[in-house]
Amino acid sequence: MILLLSNGTKRKLNKKKLTIKPILLSEQELSNLKAIIESKHIALCTKHMKVRSYLGGYCMTCNNLPSHEVHYRIAGATIVQRYCEDCLRRENFI
Repeated sequence: MILLLSNGTKRKLNKKKLTIKPILLSEQELSNLKAIIESKHIALCTKHMKVRSYLGGYCMTCNNLPSHEVHYRIAGATIVQRYCEDCLRRENFI
């Protein structure tokens, strides 16, 4: 996998340095989140804030709800990206 840095340079990622962690939610948190997303009485910006508070953000590739976080170190920093199950497979992390 190639990572494009903000200064325009490219770096090849070493998959051995990747840490993949599932995003764990309790049944109560999951049902609350689903109710918020499906509600027609909650503003879209509020829905986005709730998704960020429960899951940390959206899938990096397709903007669906993420199921996993990928952590990797590069240039002394830890990068955290979130992926749904399908995109995690598509990006060859699994």
